[in-house]
Amino acid sequence: MRITGLKHIAPAFPIFFLSAFLLSLSACSDGPPEKVLSEKPSTQQKAAVPTTAKTTKVLYVDSYHAEYAPNPIMHRAARKILEPAGVTMREIYMDAKRKKGDALQQAEALKVKDLIETWQPDLVIAADDAASKYLVMPYYRDAALPFVFMGVNWDAAHYEYPYSNVTGQVEVELIRDLLNEIKKYARGSRIGILTGDTLTDRTAMEHYNEVMGIQFDETWLVNTFDEWKETYLVMQNEVDALFVRNYSGIKDWDDEEAKRIIMNYTTIPTGAVTSHMAPFVLINFAKDKREFGEYAAHTALKILNGTSPADIPLTSNQEARIFLNMPLANKLDITFPIQLINIANFTE
Repeated sequence: MRITGLKHIAPAFPIFFLSAFLLSLSACSDGPPEKVLSEKPSTQQKAAVPTTAKTTKVLYVDSYHAEYAPNPIMHRAARKILEPAGVTMREIYMDAKRKKGDALQQAEALKVKDLIETWQPDLVIAADDAASKYLVMPYYRDAALPFVFMGVNWDAAHYEYPYSNVTGQVEVELIRDLLNEIKKYARGSRIGILTGDTLTDRTAMEHYNEVMGIQFDETWLVNTFDEWKETYLVMQNEVDALFVRNYSGIKDWDDEEAKRIIMNYTTIPTGAVTSHMAPFVLINFAKDKREFGEYAAHTALKILNGTSPADIPLTSNQEARIFLNMPLANKLDITFPIQLINIANFTE
């Protein structure tokens, strides 16, 4: 695991050492250059696409909608690598945060399948769970067309990966380390979770419970912003710390109104594990979304250059960034240790 920030980076180490790292909070160095992110990122090299008269095409299948906050970060990271290598990248969205349920997603998957058959890409990137569940697994298992998945939450076994034509990156969260950190500033031991009611959120909570053994004292999944506001206020008195996992999939979400409610009514420490949630929580141990796009692009180039997907082991994300919300900390009269401040990013 590598902790990255706008200012600092800590040395790489396994995810289970992060808690010990936070206790010692050792000194950090400047950020790394772009690199291939895989099982051994320091030894990988960028692959070059062979120069041919034929245009090399990659279809980027995004499970969500274009306006979903992490998407531009991942798309730009992938394009920055693919386009200089001579690859044309095209994007299509399945809108799984808003078009929920099997029937709607199966219909979206068929639209993507039609595009694949007409545009005939040389490789497909499948981002996040819905693309794997509704497109890759039912239609392209062990097919001739190669796929690179990324953003599959916690366990690729959900989709029986790997296949002969598919490799990818499993998405993991620093949830245990986040909860240990926010407990330091809590008045008691009760912890709640508040998030959108989506496939990704439900999958994550199953993993928290069944695999990691994390039990929340209160669990709320909401569908609308009005529900979120009401629940957020109630949970200030029901729990001692709150994991605000995500707002994606919550209808009519309003950034500015959410920030106003949070600043006016928060009385307990809050945390999240994705960078776009940083403005809404006290502490964020965020996955670095650039890593996902970089991984997908570098792996795509290796496959386009002749490496079989079956010869590329599955991996998981390794980068994280710590965000601290200092205005919220001041409101809650919380003082962070200087060692943590020195390696953190800050939200306004």
